[in-house]
Amino acid sequence: MFSPAKSPRTALSLFLCISLFACSISRGEDSSRKHIIDTIKTFAHSWETGDLAAFASTLGDRLLWAHPGGTLDKRGAIAFFQKWQKEWLNTRIYPTTFIVEGDRILAEYQFCSTNRQTGKREAEGTAAIGQVKNGKIVLWKEYYDHSVGELQSRGVVPVDEGEPSFPYPRTAKNRW
Repeated sequence: MFSPAKSPRTALSLFLCISLFACSISRGEDSSRKHIIDTIKTFAHSWETGDLAAFASTLGDRLLWAHPGGTLDKRGAIAFFQKWQKEWLNTRIYPTTFIVEGDRILAEYQFCSTNRQTGKREAEGTAAIGQVKNGKIVLWKEYYDHSVGELQSRGVVPVDEGEPSFPYPRTAKNRW
Protein backbone atom coordinates (compact mmCIF):
# COMPACT_ATOMS: atom_id res chain seq x y z
CA MET A 1 0.00 0.00 0.00
CA PHE A 2 1.23 3.51 -0.90
CA SER A 3 2.02 5.84 1.99
CA PRO A 4 2.90 9.51 1.28
CA ALA A 5 4.80 9.70 4.56
CA LYS A 6 7.07 6.78 3.60
CA SER A 7 7.54 7.93 0.00
CA PRO A 8 7.50 11.76 -0.21
CA ARG A 9 9.20 11.86 -3.64
CA THR A 10 6.55 9.55 -5.13
CA ALA A 11 3.80 11.56 -3.41
CA LEU A 12 5.20 14.82 -4.84
CA SER A 13 5.49 13.28 -8.32
CA LEU A 14 1.93 12.00 -8.12
CA PHE A 15 0.69 15.41 -6.92
CA LEU A 16 2.49 17.19 -9.80
CA CYS A 17 1.09 14.76 -12.40
CA ILE A 18 -2.46 15.17 -11.10
CA SER A 19 -2.04 18.97 -10.93
CA LEU A 20 -0.72 19.18 -14.49
CA PHE A 21 -3.50 16.92 -15.75
CA ALA A 22 -6.15 19.00 -13.95
CA CYS A 23 -4.67 22.22 -15.37
CA SER A 24 -4.72 20.86 -18.90
CA ILE A 25 -8.35 19.81 -18.51
CA SER A 26 -9.40 23.20 -17.14
CA ARG A 27 -7.50 25.03 -19.91
CA GLY A 28 -9.36 22.91 -22.46
CA GLU A 29 -12.69 23.80 -20.87
CA ASP A 30 -11.75 27.49 -20.74
CA SER A 31 -10.74 27.37 -24.41
CA SER A 32 -13.98 25.64 -25.37
CA ARG A 33 -16.01 28.10 -23.28
CA LYS A 34 -14.26 31.05 -24.91
CA HIS A 35 -14.83 29.58 -28.37
CA ILE A 36 -18.56 29.19 -27.70
CA ILE A 37 -18.88 32.71 -26.27
CA ASP A 38 -16.91 34.11 -29.24
CA THR A 39 -19.38 32.42 -31.62
CA ILE A 40 -22.32 33.99 -29.78
CA LYS A 41 -20.62 37.40 -29.72
CA THR A 42 -20.04 37.21 -33.50
CA PHE A 43 -23.69 36.26 -33.92
CA ALA A 44 -24.80 39.23 -31.78
CA HIS A 45 -22.41 41.72 -33.36
CA SER A 46 -23.67 40.83 -36.84
CA TRP A 47 -27.11 42.17 -35.83
CA GLU A 48 -25.46 45.48 -34.93
CA THR A 49 -23.44 45.75 -38.13
CA GLY A 50 -25.88 44.10 -40.54
CA ASP A 51 -23.07 41.79 -41.68
CA LEU A 52 -24.94 38.92 -43.33
CA ALA A 53 -21.75 36.92 -44.00
CA ALA A 54 -20.74 37.08 -40.32
CA PHE A 55 -24.28 36.15 -39.25
CA ALA A 56 -24.45 33.18 -41.64
CA SER A 57 -20.97 32.02 -40.57
CA THR A 58 -22.29 31.34 -37.04
CA LEU A 59 -25.22 29.17 -38.14
CA GLY A 60 -25.08 25.39 -38.35
CA ASP A 61 -26.56 23.73 -41.42
CA ARG A 62 -29.16 22.00 -39.22
CA LEU A 63 -29.98 25.06 -37.09
CA LEU A 64 -33.22 25.11 -35.14
CA TRP A 65 -34.02 28.59 -33.84
CA ALA A 66 -37.14 29.01 -31.72
CA HIS A 67 -38.46 32.35 -30.53
CA PRO A 68 -41.87 33.73 -29.54
CA GLY A 69 -42.62 34.41 -33.23
CA GLY A 70 -42.02 30.85 -34.41
CA THR A 71 -39.22 28.50 -35.43
CA LEU A 72 -36.59 28.90 -38.10
CA ASP A 73 -34.01 26.76 -39.86
CA LYS A 74 -30.81 28.22 -41.32
CA ARG A 75 -32.50 29.47 -44.50
CA GLY A 76 -35.34 31.00 -42.48
CA ALA A 77 -32.90 32.63 -40.03
CA ILE A 78 -31.03 34.28 -42.92
CA ALA A 79 -34.31 35.52 -44.43
CA PHE A 80 -35.40 36.85 -41.02
CA PHE A 81 -32.05 38.62 -40.57
CA GLN A 82 -32.39 40.28 -43.99
CA LYS A 83 -35.97 41.35 -43.25
CA TRP A 84 -34.91 42.74 -39.87
CA GLN A 85 -32.20 44.86 -41.47
CA LYS A 86 -34.83 46.46 -43.75
CA GLU A 87 -37.30 47.20 -40.96
CA TRP A 88 -35.03 48.15 -38.04
CA LEU A 89 -31.91 50.27 -37.56
CA ASN A 90 -29.31 51.20 -34.97
CA THR A 91 -29.48 47.75 -33.40
CA ARG A 92 -27.40 47.40 -30.26
CA ILE A 93 -26.96 44.32 -28.08
CA TYR A 94 -25.81 44.53 -24.47
CA PRO A 95 -24.68 41.09 -23.21
CA THR A 96 -24.91 40.62 -19.46
CA THR A 97 -24.43 36.92 -18.66
CA PHE A 98 -23.00 33.83 -20.33
CA ILE A 99 -23.22 30.42 -18.68
CA VAL A 100 -21.54 27.59 -20.58
CA GLU A 101 -21.75 23.90 -19.81
CA GLY A 102 -20.20 21.61 -22.38
CA ASP A 103 -21.50 22.72 -25.78
CA ARG A 104 -24.57 24.44 -24.31
CA ILE A 105 -24.87 28.12 -23.48
CA LEU A 106 -27.29 30.36 -21.69
CA ALA A 107 -26.96 33.95 -22.82
CA GLU A 108 -28.72 36.91 -21.25
CA TYR A 109 -28.68 40.19 -23.10
CA GLN A 110 -30.63 43.31 -23.93
CA PHE A 111 -31.62 43.69 -27.60
CA CYS A 112 -32.28 47.29 -28.67
CA SER A 113 -33.33 48.67 -32.04
CA THR A 114 -35.26 51.49 -33.71
CA ASN A 115 -38.26 50.78 -35.91
CA ARG A 116 -37.66 52.48 -39.26
CA GLN A 117 -41.37 53.13 -39.86
CA THR A 118 -42.26 54.64 -36.47
CA GLY A 119 -38.87 55.92 -35.33
CA LYS A 120 -39.54 54.37 -31.90
CA ARG A 121 -36.71 52.74 -29.96
CA GLU A 122 -37.21 49.42 -28.17
CA ALA A 123 -35.03 47.67 -25.60
CA GLU A 124 -36.02 44.15 -24.60
CA GLY A 125 -34.32 41.92 -22.10
CA THR A 126 -33.75 38.51 -23.64
CA ALA A 127 -32.46 35.14 -22.53
CA ALA A 128 -31.51 32.38 -24.92
CA ILE A 129 -30.47 28.79 -24.47
CA GLY A 130 -28.30 27.47 -27.25
CA GLN A 131 -26.00 24.75 -28.40
CA VAL A 132 -22.79 25.36 -30.34
CA LYS A 133 -20.99 22.57 -32.18
CA ASN A 134 -17.79 23.11 -34.16
CA GLY A 135 -18.17 26.87 -33.90
CA LYS A 136 -21.74 26.86 -35.28
CA ILE A 137 -25.03 27.49 -33.52
CA VAL A 138 -27.22 24.40 -33.94
CA LEU A 139 -29.89 25.32 -31.40
CA TRP A 140 -31.05 28.78 -30.32
CA LYS A 141 -34.15 29.16 -28.18
CA GLU A 142 -34.96 32.75 -27.22
CA TYR A 143 -37.19 33.92 -24.39
CA TYR A 144 -38.42 37.51 -24.32
CA ASP A 145 -41.58 39.46 -23.69
CA HIS A 146 -42.37 41.12 -27.01
CA SER A 147 -45.08 43.23 -25.38
CA VAL A 148 -42.31 45.30 -23.73
CA GLY A 149 -41.39 46.88 -27.09
CA GLU A 150 -45.00 47.71 -27.82
CA LEU A 151 -45.42 49.27 -24.36
CA GLN A 152 -42.19 51.23 -24.84
CA SER A 153 -43.40 52.59 -28.17
CA ARG A 154 -46.52 53.91 -26.39
CA GLY A 155 -44.45 55.45 -23.57
CA VAL A 156 -45.92 53.14 -20.90
CA VAL A 157 -42.62 51.41 -20.11
CA PRO A 158 -39.26 53.25 -20.19
CA VAL A 159 -36.66 52.40 -22.82
CA ASP A 160 -33.94 51.47 -20.35
CA GLU A 161 -31.27 50.86 -22.96
CA GLY A 162 -27.94 49.67 -21.63
CA GLU A 163 -29.23 49.33 -18.08
CA PRO A 164 -28.65 46.12 -16.15
CA SER A 165 -31.42 43.62 -16.75
CA PHE A 166 -31.74 42.97 -13.03
CA PRO A 167 -33.25 44.17 -10.84
CA TYR A 168 -36.22 45.12 -12.94
CA PRO A 169 -38.27 47.14 -12.32
CA ARG A 170 -36.04 49.51 -10.39
CA THR A 171 -38.52 49.96 -7.56
CA ALA A 172 -40.83 47.51 -5.90
CA LYS A 173 -44.54 47.97 -6.45
CA ASN A 174 -46.19 45.60 -4.07
CA ARG A 175 -49.67 44.65 -5.15
CA TRP A 176 -50.57 42.65 -2.03
